[in-house]
Amino acid sequence: MLIIHSLQEVYEYVDISSFDCGNHALNEYLKKYAKQDVNRYLAKCFLATSNDNTLIGYYTLSSLSMLVDDIPQELISYKLPYRQIPMVLLGRLAVDKRFQGQGFGSELLVDAMKKVLDSPIGAFAILVRPKDENAKNFYAYHGFKILPDNIHMIIPVKVYKKLFQL
Repeated sequence: MLIIHSLQEVYEYVDISSFDCGNHALNEYLKKYAKQDVNRYLAKCFLATSNDNTLIGYYTLSSLSMLVDDIPQELISYKLPYRQIPMVLLGRLAVDKRFQGQGFGSELLVDAMKKVLDSPIGAFAILVRPKDENAKNFYAYHGFKILPDNIHMIIPVKVYKKLFQL
């Protein structure tokens, strides 16, 4: 069972130094930059732990906007009268190698989406930039669509809510 905490809540007593998801950039971010980004209000970081505070994984959320013209029309079921559309960037999502393949990545993704849905701030979609082909497949499995730039993937919040009955 995962317990999700904000980084600030558990920073002093969860060991992040041994976290290893197999991706150097994701490991490095958590160990060196996550706390700085949280303190600078650039991102929110959430840690998933077990009951004994073993770090299982983490994800980050931040805001951004995208030009409406950059969003494939099939993802927008109605005419939007705005040039910029608010979104949430799921900047990082990682699970320690010891816990991969057990569904924790999916649990983290669902938790992130619940936070977006429960937020008092509106967001049309969640955007990700998968680090590799495995990540791309993970997000595609969860309903994300590749954008024309072939770098980012997106899922409208209402689509995710419907798919996963949140």
